[in-house]
Amino acid sequence: MLRQRILMVASLALIISGLFAMPVQAAKCDEGSVLGIPTWYRGLGKNVGDECEIKQVGEEIKLFDFLTIIIINIGDMVAHFIGIASFLFIIVAGFKYVLAQGEEAMVAKAKKTLSNAVIGLVISVMAVVIINIIFGVLV
Repeated sequence: MLRQRILMVASLALIISGLFAMPVQAAKCDEGSVLGIPTWYRGLGKNVGDECEIKQVGEEIKLFDFLTIIIINIGDMVAHFIGIASFLFIIVAGFKYVLAQGEEAMVAKAKKTLSNAVIGLVISVMAVVIINIIFGVLV
């Protein structure tokens, strides 16, 4: 039993590490992200040689547009974090379900956790889609 649990945890760790592996590449102004989470300055950068600089407010972009883009990017980041948390709670619910071993109360808690996590994941995916549609229209 202990050996199976260790094997299950090791397999899960290997799968999760594979999900988070990112190829190494040169970062351009609008391409920098970790786990698909955009940077706060997405849409505000300009390439100057090999470097990325933020557009100057007043000269290259209006203050209202600058703040709107930053707020949209922060909302997108939050929606991504909620999606990642929901995904992790789906894994936790799976562990709860497996470890319940048929005990009704624990199975019910695992199912409740799973349903809440799936609802959170659906909401976060919808939020990311809506935010990216709005971002595409504005930028």
